[in-house]
Amino acid sequence: MAQMNSAIPDRMKARCERDRDRQAGVTALRAAIDEGLAGGVGPRSLDEMLPDARAHAAEPTPHGG
Repeated sequence: MAQMNSAIPDRMKARCERDRDRQAGVTALRAAIDEGLAGGVGPRSLDEMLPDARAHAAEPTPHGG
């Protein structure tokens, strides 16, 4: 009987890694959404928060964005 090569091809490994990374990102996003919803409504209005949010969005991120 011929031997079978049971090694997973590199392309399949890369796909699995991407899928795992994507799932980890989805899990983190869901946790952040749950945390935000659990926090309730804050005392500041949208007009009060917007300048801070824009400044925060303009800051560089650890990922180089």
